[in-house]
Amino acid sequence: MKLREIVVYSFLFLGAAFCFYYGAVTLVTEILPSERTDETLSAPTAPPVVFYSDEPTRDQLIETWFEALEKVETGGHKDPANAIGAAGERGWLQITRAYYIDSGYRALPYEVACRDRLACRQIVEGFMRRHVGHAWEDLDFELMSHLHNRGPAGAVYWKKVRKALNGS
Repeated sequence: MKLREIVVYSFLFLGAAFCFYYGAVTLVTEILPSERTDETLSAPTAPPVVFYSDEPTRDQLIETWFEALEKVETGGHKDPANAIGAAGERGWLQITRAYYIDSGYRALPYEVACRDRLACRQIVEGFMRRHVGHAWEDLDFELMSHLHNRGPAGAVYWKKVRKALNGS
């Protein structure tokens, strides 16, 4: 296609678009004034724009919780990706094979996923959404911490996580 043809087609397209827009505006404003109400022509109001907030976002809160879990789970291991717990738990969040399977995560094999920080977080998220979806939505970190460490017996574990969340 030659440049001249491209220019001609562009002008034709723009002209058709203008005619369509002008025709629609004319139809709404002049031809159908009796059917028009102020509500139908008023522009929707946009929500206020917030440029800065002291409140952490949901993603920031979840990130902080994951960092606290990693700190408690690996106990400051020099290489958290390769940390192996007493019961064979692996990686950043000390995930067992049963936990991995129960989470529904299948993007990477167990041994590989446990070494990948993002994959570990996705495994935990899948596990939480499956078993306590309401806690994930409500950001109930205490309940999720208990579940991550095997139920109500995790009271001591929650204290460690809470301490890590508070930056101690």
